[in-house]
Amino acid sequence: MADTDAVSSGTPTAGRFGTFAGVFTPNVLTILGIILFLRTGWVVGQAGLAGALIIILLANAISLLTGLSLSSIATSMNVKAGGNYFLISRSLGLEIGGAIGIPLYLSQAISVAFYIIGFVEAMSVLPFMAALDPQILATGVALMFVVIAYVGADFALKIQYGILAVLIAALISFFAGGWGDISSPTMTASYTEGVSFWVVFAVFFPAVTGIMADSSGRSVLDAEAVLSYASLSQEEREGNWRSTGPRTYLRLASGVDSVLAVTGASRVDLVTHSMGALPSRYYIQNLGGDALVDAWVSLGGPSHGTITALTCRSDACREMRPGSDFLLALNETDETPGLVRYATWRSPCDLVIIPQDSPKLEGATNTATDCLLHRDLPNDTAVYEQVRDWVAANETGAVLTGW
Repeated sequence: MADTDAVSSGTPTAGRFGTFAGVFTPNVLTILGIILFLRTGWVVGQAGLAGALIIILLANAISLLTGLSLSSIATSMNVKAGGNYFLISRSLGLEIGGAIGIPLYLSQAISVAFYIIGFVEAMSVLPFMAALDPQILATGVALMFVVIAYVGADFALKIQYGILAVLIAALISFFAGGWGDISSPTMTASYTEGVSFWVVFAVFFPAVTGIMADSSGRSVLDAEAVLSYASLSQEEREGNWRSTGPRTYLRLASGVDSVLAVTGASRVDLVTHSMGALPSRYYIQNLGGDALVDAWVSLGGPSHGTITALTCRSDACREMRPGSDFLLALNETDETPGLVRYATWRSPCDLVIIPQDSPKLEGATNTATDCLLHRDLPNDTAVYEQVRDWVAANETGAVLTGW
């Protein structure tokens, strides 16, 4: 059996939602938000036209520098799930990333209430909305967001087209309505008690943070990789986390055959993450993969199910539910059949695979990592070195990653 170098590629996946739906539209919607429509007049009234222009220039200068830094970092790595947190933690270290990531998460959670309050305030100018209790209206909006989030990102991104059309109409109305009566602007500041330049700046600054919606949404733009990009056709690259069943197994088999053809090796090493453990195990057990796989690795794979799969409705989720027919059949006899070498890595802090012992297989080398999030398992240096050294021991196959 020939030893070969790993066949892999850092080429990012094709955009799942595209530049317009996944990047441009959410970015513009964040910029054209409640601050622009509800507080810009207040900013001019407090800081004067000159002060307001200075605030706008200063805020946009910060946003520009952030965008340049974002571009510089993103060109040197493949940005994965986590968006801003991923960029910070991979650039400044996990310690700083965690220290910033926690308040970043809290700020994003709080921003939901921020936008809902702004929406309710804007709707209160309508006569039939003004008669409603603002708290009841805000609660209804929050519940509507829950439904949209449950249905999925695809649905949410379709809704934003309608919102964008409304905002464009609002801007046209804003400029068209001002031509008949133009008042002389107040050039100098006239701050009320307790308000200063920096207070006004802090109120306005969220209006220029639309770039954060872009970087945070980076993870939803990428379709899930199925196999090494060096070995897959364009049609095979279109698989995502909802894929399941015979088509997925055949895609894996095709990928294995491609790698063997390219490298000349007689066996491959499969390195899987998350639900990739399940179709790869099925391939080994039922489709003759045991004759072509030398080593099999699972990073946080739901080999015995995860209760988080109860929250989604795709076929893949149903397979990952504890006690599913698929898992019962997969684990019914030998969990590590054939001459394949098996190893699993699991994290005690994995919030996606619950229980955290689900990745363990009888007859495999089972390793518990430090406290890592589910998405960080394939990116952690220590885990990488452990997997590399384990796979290299008695190596006979070409490495196939991405599952």
